[in-house]
Amino acid sequence: MRFLILAVSYKYGGLCVAGININSLEYMRIGFSTSSNECGAIPCEQFKCKIKNQEYQLEILDVIDIDVTKMQINGCQTENYNLISINKYIGTLNMEGLHTIYSRICKNQFIFANNREYVSADLIDSVGHSLQFVRVEKFTVIPQSDINGRPKLRAFFEYNGQTYSNVRVTDSTFCAYPKCYGDEQQTCIAQSAYIMVSLPYDNWSIENKKFYKYVAGIVLI
Repeated sequence: MRFLILAVSYKYGGLCVAGININSLEYMRIGFSTSSNECGAIPCEQFKCKIKNQEYQLEILDVIDIDVTKMQINGCQTENYNLISINKYIGTLNMEGLHTIYSRICKNQFIFANNREYVSADLIDSVGHSLQFVRVEKFTVIPQSDINGRPKLRAFFEYNGQTYSNVRVTDSTFCAYPKCYGDEQQTCIAQSAYIMVSLPYDNWSIENKKFYKYVAGIVLI
């Protein structure tokens, strides 16, 4: 299967990877099956391919050949696949190719049921999916601190005429190696961006009755 990587997000010390089957345009989240039926993280050192006998850390927009098996549906997470092997690096999709793929994807009015930063428990069963790849406008990422003083990133943007605020960012490139913000420039601003938004379905979300949206992949335009 040829898989287009559209999100490489931090998860429990490893990576949560999501994208699209490039032939069927099916959304997919790949990882390792856990005893609790969650799509477990891929260790960073295992998310690599050999290119000309050198190890290459895979990134957003890379296309790879993989073997997977479908996992049991976990709440709203209908797209989970157990990763068996990464077989080969095919290439990197250019922006024109990404535009073409996006034009073929079904568009929803909202990003997961509403324009809030989370989906409430009374709506989650009606959502039926946990990945959504969208083109947004007036995209801004701002570093903030949580209640424990730890640095976190929040995204603000517009999609389909609606404003979205304080959406959590877990894109690993933005979090670990900031390209557009830092000590001297605290805000990333882009007129447009493609983003992959992901919903969790875990015990914390269930107990708190809030399923927070995460910007797991970012491609600035």
